[in-house]
Amino acid sequence: MLFVYISAAFGLIGFLLCFLSGVTVIGVCKYKRKYIGYFESLRRLGTLATIKKMARSYLGILNKFLGPNVGFKQKGVVNKTKFFGIYIEHLLLFYWFSATILVLAFRPVEQSSPNTSSLLQAGAFLILLTTNVLSDAVSLLWTKRCIALLVIPRTRLSATRLLWILFQDLAVAFLLMIAVQIISNGLYAVQIGAPERFLIYMFDPATAFKAYTVVDPRFSYIRIPGQLFITCTTYLPSALFYIFCLFVLALIPFHRLIMFALNVFRLDTGPKCNQPAYIGSLLTIVAIGFSSLSYSLSQLMVAFSY
Repeated sequence: MLFVYISAAFGLIGFLLCFLSGVTVIGVCKYKRKYIGYFESLRRLGTLATIKKMARSYLGILNKFLGPNVGFKQKGVVNKTKFFGIYIEHLLLFYWFSATILVLAFRPVEQSSPNTSSLLQAGAFLILLTTNVLSDAVSLLWTKRCIALLVIPRTRLSATRLLWILFQDLAVAFLLMIAVQIISNGLYAVQIGAPERFLIYMFDPATAFKAYTVVDPRFSYIRIPGQLFITCTTYLPSALFYIFCLFVLALIPFHRLIMFALNVFRLDTGPKCNQPAYIGSLLTIVAIGFSSLSYSLSQLMVAFSY
């Protein structure tokens, strides 16, 4: 069994390495000097200065998703508080898509009442969806404010300031999660056909960990804390910043390695990359990456079958 898990881990590592290699090749060939200059500048910066530079890049990503004029009023960032933008549509689309999959694929382990009202269930689903969209919207706007605080002051970033700002971001995400979780707990009672127990379930912390299982009986052994899984999305805007920073840091050694490979194979020649070599490199990386991922998933399926 241990060998199976080790094999799955190696397959996953292979996929991640291929993914990083692919991003580096695309970055070098598509954005050329701008991409190369970004990573070269990171080599000369200290730890806090590197975090500040990555925060500036993440703020740019947030502005593209939210809109540069959307957010809490903040000097040098947003002149007037604005909560609504096209990102609300993106969140709604994301939730309708993911929530529909969860509803179709998973069901509560707890037995539902035979008198369960489908109309009440639909209403509960709509309320939960709306609540999650609103809470995630606030979380996104607050994260933008916190990331901007890391970037906008032109002075040197201190470790104390960094930790205080990141603490604020996580604290608000936690409070939003608690608020949504309380609502979700109550709606769980409606979902299983026991609306009369709405308040009991609402303020019972154990409801957050109620198990959900796969609808397909062949995979009934797979169980997740469905309620908690839904509400933890308030952490996504914050978590994505840490993931982005780790992603950039992981790309630094790949940048050097791929630049060496590009020079060896003369892929990075002239103002543009050699197109046949560029396409061939990407196809090779994609093929190896998906082969590694498939191998990892097959090993995990073997492990779960025991």
